[in-house]
Amino acid sequence: MSDEHKACQERILCAAEEGGFSGESKVRTRVGRSWIQTNILVKGADGRRIGWEVQLSTIDQSGLRGVRARAAKAAKNGITPA
Repeated sequence: MSDEHKACQERILCAAEEGGFSGESKVRTRVGRSWIQTNILVKGADGRRIGWEVQLSTIDQSGLRGVRARAAKAAKNGITPA
């Protein structure tokens, strides 16, 4: 993970905390026999969970399909992808 990637994660965490939300980095959430991993998981007072994925590099079509699949899996399991 690059310094720039870490800095982006830190900015998201700081913004969440300044807004009164709690946040964690590198969170793995168990879903049945698999996992959902998010760079940052922000939790709202109402229980809403928002998963942030920091993406700095370009991706091709197959990478985009993977991102969409992970976002759909997160949404299906109560994590709003950001």
